[in-house]
Amino acid sequence: MSVVRFASLWVTSMAWHLTCIARGRADFARLSDSRVTAVSFFAVFFFAVWLRHGMATGAGWHVVVANWILMPVLFLALFERSDRSSSLVFAMLGASAAVDLVVAASYFLGAGDMLSSKAWFLVELTLQALAFIRFFAMPKAVRSRGYSARSPA
Repeated sequence: MSVVRFASLWVTSMAWHLTCIARGRADFARLSDSRVTAVSFFAVFFFAVWLRHGMATGAGWHVVVANWILMPVLFLALFERSDRSSSLVFAMLGASAAVDLVVAASYFLGAGDMLSSKAWFLVELTLQALAFIRFFAMPKAVRSRGYSARSPA
């Protein structure tokens, strides 16, 4: 597979997952519990934090680094369990990344003060709560450690 084809497939896949999460309908049945999925969601999360806090809002590197460290540690501490799929953590990172990307886009388009930071925080918490509820509504096989989207649920 060529690099261009892989990159376009990856970008499309991540955009699809972030769109599902942003609509409050994270598709856990299509999220594999794998290293590739973990690297993908962490990479998008790190990029989105940098884009929002480092580039768009100009909050400074201390805010970027704090978000890069504190948010994943918080999500891992709260949601990662040895008997549970990591896809819940991926969805939490995805919800945060989706909000960061929208905020960054609003700043770049000149509408940076469209909502207050508290309102964006509430949007992010709402998306994460919806992902949490949706995760536990999934069949046990989907919520189990090592779940692969290729295996029957």
